[in-house]
Amino acid sequence: MSQQESSKRNKRAKNKTYAKPRSLSFLANKKRRLLTTNEIVQAIESKKGHLLKLIEQQPEAPQSEANGQSVEEQPLEQEPIEDQVQMNSVTPPTGEQPEEQAEGDSSKNKRGQTQMHNVHARKERKLILLNKLNQPVGPTEDVVTELSSFLGTLARNATLCPFDIFDWRSMDTKKDLWDYTKEKYIIPEAAKDWALVTIREAWRRHRRDLKINYYDPYDNDEIRMAKKPGHIPECQYRELLKYWKSEKFKVKCTSESQTSSLFFS
Repeated sequence: MSQQESSKRNKRAKNKTYAKPRSLSFLANKKRRLLTTNEIVQAIESKKGHLLKLIEQQPEAPQSEANGQSVEEQPLEQEPIEDQVQMNSVTPPTGEQPEEQAEGDSSKNKRGQTQMHNVHARKERKLILLNKLNQPVGPTEDVVTELSSFLGTLARNATLCPFDIFDWRSMDTKKDLWDYTKEKYIIPEAAKDWALVTIREAWRRHRRDLKINYYDPYDNDEIRMAKKPGHIPECQYRELLKYWKSEKFKVKCTSESQTSSLFFS
């Protein structure tokens, strides 16, 4: 009897939940479901609106103006040596050659001296191989040529080889020259002497060319200063002009010419 009563109850419950389509019970159930769905949607929208209000009320994070100002206000002397070298590793472009020189052999002066901006700007270092005499020989001829040209730019650099130092033995930046070379190349310490000799010879050639092209053609320092190459600071160039006019320099030139005549006579 109890099982029959239980099945009757289940049957009645099913009959209560089931409603024929388009009957009053069906419509009533549908209305209740719609109301429940609308309530859920309204609750979700209400929560979203509340969250948006909370977000709008949050204070804005302060802008990093102080950081920007601190970058802009860094003094120039705090720039790394690499940046200073890149700024100064330039040679006079064609437009800054002396007028008389430009009017002469135009084909000869179409290009300035090598500046090697790509080497000064790069971060990776190239490997240098040496021979038994501690001279660069590889890994390729192009790399060795690039290294020599790079060292030439250091000889013409007003930061690493100031123009108001007139004797290579007094140049106190030799360590900086070598350290900067090692920043651009993986080069053994055994090549240090070769590198400094290469820079010294390029330094002497550049000084000689400056005198021939920017000092000798003009009668006074006013014109010479007006023709000053752009890669030399004005204060250093004034000292260089004074040195070229000094008795010390004249005696040195006389001594060197006499020595040369002994070798080539």
